Amino acid sequence: MVLWYRHRHTRSVAWSGVLSVSSVPWPVGVLNNGPWLQDSRGFTTRSGTRRSEKVKRIKEEIFDGTGNEEDNSVSLFLGQKFKDNIKFSAKQWENLKCEIFGFPLSNGKLVTRVNADSVIWSEIINNEKIGLAKSVYDLQKEKVSKHVLTVHMLQLFNKADDEQVTAFEDFVVDFASAVLEEEQPVTSHMFWQSVGALART
Repeated sequence: MVLWYRHRHTRSVAWSGVLSVSSVPWPVGVLNNGPWLQDSRGFTTRSGTRRSEKVKRIKEEIFDGTGNEEDNSVSLFLGQKFKDNIKFSAKQWENLKCEIFGFPLSNGKLVTRVNADSVIWSEIINNEKIGLAKSVYDLQKEKVSKHVLTVHMLQLFNKADDEQVTAFEDFVVDFASAVLEEEQPVTSHMFWQSVGALART
């Protein structure tokens, strides 16, 4: 009965050309199982599958299929990238951000366009790459908040090993001194981070 009822009204809509779906008393079973819902669910599933397959493929290429699942994170991915690069061009930076979209983070969220910059900066600091940070700073200093970049750089100066600080001593001194010259209050965190960076040179 339901199939006949649906078929009859489907033909009525096709003939009249003016009847809307809302004007036809479709049975609940038909509405809940209509082809439009099936298509929508199928599209969402396929889209999600494509995204997960892309992330999986990138992981396999970088980690060569080794390691536990929990180790296949954006941290390891970026760590591999940083081993081969001490300087990024503007194009390489943008490409790197696109490559990490969709990777899971430790907080249960995913890397997106909104947080990609901060995720990469966090890993630059964790990997203690002052040379790499300098190239990124030069790329972003006209586009990103100066305060945000200064916080990142000072964190790195205080975390990096002595070899890194020595290798880029002039840059560390000039950067930290410039922060102090901006009359930072002695109670500010940035003031003491700058002092700490200078003390390491």
